[in-house]
Amino acid sequence: MEDAVKIRKGAMVAEPQKDSKGIPIITHDFLVNLCELQGQYRSPHLNDRLYLAGRGFNKIQNMEKYLEIKSLYVNDNIIQKIENINLFSKLKSLFLQNNQITKIEGLETLVNLEVLYLSNNHITRIENLNNLKLLSNLDLSSNQISDPENISELLDNQNLCTINLSNNLISEGGE
Repeated sequence: MEDAVKIRKGAMVAEPQKDSKGIPIITHDFLVNLCELQGQYRSPHLNDRLYLAGRGFNKIQNMEKYLEIKSLYVNDNIIQKIENINLFSKLKSLFLQNNQITKIEGLETLVNLEVLYLSNNHITRIENLNNLKLLSNLDLSSNQISDPENISELLDNQNLCTINLSNNLISEGGE
């Protein structure tokens, strides 16, 4: 019986596989183990959130079975491109802060998104947010937005209540 307990505890370690360059990758098995370790469900469709923060991932991938999630935490990684999340139509909160993202993209189908955190990335322009009609909280602080014209698209998002653009390079001379 003790051996079974040891094996079970050993299975609770959620270490991602690594690619040929040693960078961790998201796999289905990793997600199942991680969810169980975090007190969530082994069955992907029963989970409503995923915590993938601070793991060193450079790509969002292999999450097709987690279509019911409402909150996705992939902050504090090395992600360069927002991709492979267009199937998460129920997603309400997306946390992508502290990555290496240069462009806002791949969010067009997330029509239920209310909260979007993209602070501390390398974004220069606010774009591709037009379809996010329910977006109420947007954090783009500490990016590289400099031209006041690059924020004009925010006028299309009528539900925005909180917008954080602090620590960008926006000049005060614009309208």
